[in-house]
Amino acid sequence: MTDHRFRVLMVCTANVCRSPMAESALRDAVAKRWGVHSSWVVESAGVAAETGLEMHPRARRALELRGIEPTAAFRSRKLSHEIVERADLILTAERAHRAAVVTLMPAAVHHTFTLLQFARMVSGVTRLEADDEPAALGRELISAAVEARSHLQPLVGRDDDVPDPIGHGKRRFRRCAAQLVGSIDAILAPLTSPE
Repeated sequence: MTDHRFRVLMVCTANVCRSPMAESALRDAVAKRWGVHSSWVVESAGVAAETGLEMHPRARRALELRGIEPTAAFRSRKLSHEIVERADLILTAERAHRAAVVTLMPAAVHHTFTLLQFARMVSGVTRLEADDEPAALGRELISAAVEARSHLQPLVGRDDDVPDPIGHGKRRFRRCAAQLVGSIDAILAPLTSPE
């Protein structure tokens, strides 16, 4: 039986800042594009997370300033093999997080990218105009992005990392939110939405 959901997992270190911000931002963008009952399921986890923490208050505020409602019932959780196994697409804040995911489950290498890397790969994808529903479009997007990767110039490693704003002021959190939202907008750009 085919799963009609497309599961996206966002990963960072402690799962209190970058990955929950990205989770909320993608969830918001998907709801605006396809409605709140879309087949996209967006979650997050942290490679060194303490379970049960709320999103960092500055991260929440940075989202709110962009008109994004943070995921209400969010609580941090530690990355596990089971969480990775369920995901169709895994987007990480840093290359080190991508390595942690692939170490946990080597088969995930084919659908695990840094968020910035995947956004860059998608920039080479022409609009996907299939009549498919959102979950199928998500799977097509992964295939098209991987194919487009061969035409992209590699970047210096750190250019694929979203800097961690923890320990910094409000401005760094706002810059982080802007970077995450911009990447998510780029990722969704090739996907058609219903008229």
